Amino acid sequence: MKRYLVVVALSVGLLGQVAVAGTRLASVYVESISALQTQLLQAAQVFEAPELGSAPMIMSMMIPGFAQIDKNAPVGIHVYAGGEDKVGVVISLTPSVAPEVFLGGLLAMQGATLPDAVDGRYVTPKGVAQMQGEQLLIGRKVQDLDLALQTGIPAVLPVVPGLIRLDVAPATLVEILGELEALALETMPADAEQREMLQKGMGFYRRGLAQVASFQQGIGITEQGLVCRSRMLPQPGRALEAIVQSLQPVDATWVAQLEEDRLFGAVAGAYSIREDILRSVLDMYLSWMQTVPEEFAMDPALVRAMFEPSMATVGAPTFWFANMGDAGSFAMLGGVRVPDAENLLQQMIALSTGETYQKQMAASGMKVSDPVARVVNDQTVYRWSVELDEEAFLKQLREAGAPDADQADLAPLKQVLDMFLSGYDYAATSEGLAFGIGAEAGIAQAMQLLGGGKSTSRTLLERIGAPVAPYMVARFDLIAWMQVLEQFEAAPVPVVAGPGEGVLFAGWRVGAAVEQMMLIPAADIRALKAAAQAAQ
Repeated sequence: MKRYLVVVALSVGLLGQVAVAGTRLASVYVESISALQTQLLQAAQVFEAPELGSAPMIMSMMIPGFAQIDKNAPVGIHVYAGGEDKVGVVISLTPSVAPEVFLGGLLAMQGATLPDAVDGRYVTPKGVAQMQGEQLLIGRKVQDLDLALQTGIPAVLPVVPGLIRLDVAPATLVEILGELEALALETMPADAEQREMLQKGMGFYRRGLAQVASFQQGIGITEQGLVCRSRMLPQPGRALEAIVQSLQPVDATWVAQLEEDRLFGAVAGAYSIREDILRSVLDMYLSWMQTVPEEFAMDPALVRAMFEPSMATVGAPTFWFANMGDAGSFAMLGGVRVPDAENLLQQMIALSTGETYQKQMAASGMKVSDPVARVVNDQTVYRWSVELDEEAFLKQLREAGAPDADQADLAPLKQVLDMFLSGYDYAATSEGLAFGIGAEAGIAQAMQLLGGGKSTSRTLLERIGAPVAPYMVARFDLIAWMQVLEQFEAAPVPVVAGPGEGVLFAGWRVGAAVEQMMLIPAADIRALKAAAQAAQ
């Protein structure tokens, strides 16, 4: 853990020293003043929050120059890296009056006058401004404006829809990570493991970002609720582009299952990913595991062996569904369509009954039984039971710096284990590998769903509004999770009765790009808002 903290502290401390010169980091836009006013009024109605309806009037009174901005043109904030610890910020907007009138009005509010422009640039003690086409660029310093003009202001809004839109420059972030790594290596202690861990982690993220040509995000308000959209375009000819092109639509019968009342559910179609990429992810994970305190550490060879069967399932069509059972216990079921599922299952059984795994579990303070076979719908199902080894776990806590740990300290953990992890099931079918966690009844439905569901209702797909069949859909019932948290006295607001509509996630491929969305339903926002107000 000490090594981990050293690396994090060095990375954060060096952020201000990055010297990537003359590059744009990101731009944030408001679609237009008119769109802002319209969506705030819509939010007041949709979320039953009348205070939002008065926001446009308040903004017009409190924001200098607000009334003289073109209501139908975007307003942008652009961040640039200038090298030598310099970061520049420039605002772009389109005035509805002559620029000298707009700027003169701003300065008059502060008791100052606008000097004459020199070569089209207005320089005042309050800042600097210059027209570029129809846009007025405003910065705090001359250097800020120079950076923007040298690097360029994006000519058009990001294509992703939304009232607020973010456009990130991945290439600049790659440079920043490279600078951070170099600076960290210069200043960090000469510890070989720390240096290797830093290089693997930074290298992994740098290589990943280098494969992204552009990333955009948008946030807006519709009658359905709060919608977040994103769009990622990979660099051509790179591994990420191959992954994107391989994305396949999800089984529509699995999507229909998400419409049932559940804590959460996720379904995904097939895709392809190179094995060397998977192994690089595993290598990075194993290197970071070296930061775990020794008393909680796992044998890296065992972790690698545990991941081997899982790697065969990456990229296969998958579903996960979870709910609270009738007895108040957590139940999850899932499945993955893979060939030779029986072989994968036998690998898991051999690993779980091996001496190394059993010793590791004993040291961790958890007891995992050998698998017990039973027959469900003519299929052999194996179940592993899980329970807390109280003495072993207390020993760990005491060795980790809590010498007075006793049974009372285990009560919260026991409550979590009783609810979420009483045991788990696996079964191999002709369609793939099915699994269940918690209640034993879930495995039967998981096996049945591997072959496909019984309906293809489009209600949920219509709410998502994707232009093509999605490769991934998920639903998260925020209100139901609040009810679960209340049982642990951890809910941030009083519990709202009944299931919610659920937060929706979806992703689809459009040409070479991947688009994703998240919808937080208006009904859920209203319910949580009312609960929070009632608690005050």
